[in-house]
Amino acid sequence: MECRYQFQGDMLYREYKRGKLESTKESVLEVLEELGSVSDFIKERVMSEKDSVVLKEMLKIAAKAESIEQFKERISDL
Repeated sequence: MECRYQFQGDMLYREYKRGKLESTKESVLEVLEELGSVSDFIKERVMSEKDSVVLKEMLKIAAKAESIEQFKERISDL
């Protein structure tokens, strides 16, 4: 019985993390859209990222970027 609850808890946690990742990805793209048209390359790069630390860094970079090109240059090292 305890094992079943642990399994359900693990599933809920994974869903929570997945939702948080998706939310961060959307936030990065929303910030970038304020700078101009976001290329398919950038969209794919952001949406394919699975590491929450990298996504948080992308969000910070997007918030500070003066252009989409600047964002693209700064994330090339991530």
